[in-house]
Amino acid sequence: MNRKGQMGLAIFAIFIGIIFAFALIPQIFQNQGKITNLETAVNTSFTFPANGTTADLTPCQQLDTSGAVIFNATNGTAGFQNLIVPTSNYTITQGIGASGYPTARIAYNGGGSNFFGGKADNVSCTYEPFGYNHDSSSRNIATIWGIFVALAVAFFVFVGIKFEWFDF
Repeated sequence: MNRKGQMGLAIFAIFIGIIFAFALIPQIFQNQGKITNLETAVNTSFTFPANGTTADLTPCQQLDTSGAVIFNATNGTAGFQNLIVPTSNYTITQGIGASGYPTARIAYNGGGSNFFGGKADNVSCTYEPFGYNHDSSSRNIATIWGIFVALAVAFFVFVGIKFEWFDF
């Protein structure tokens, strides 16, 4: 048998396994959370749009899933400081945002009043982060990707170890 050739193949297989491990696995598992898990924003600042206009609700990223709670803490109008903005004053939808991607959008329709429009507010919401996958089957497959890559790495390392320490 060609022991020298087997060792070269073994080292190559282990090297490929290590490259996969360092290059692919961290990226897969970091992005897996973004496409499979909802996230939460708590008291995150944003500027309410002016009365009759629509703007990106940036703290709720791709889509608000909880019914956002918007708290106004900076309005100088007497009687309107430190209030939760009534849901009758705004509508949250999903639309194409300023970035060109689907984004949570908020439209302020406060009627004749402009107590909250253009003011700094805080929002709390559960949301879909950018890149979130709506389809539950696809979210499950995304989980399996990481498992398959880990198995591929284990295979290359196992083959390398087998060639390195055992004679055929």
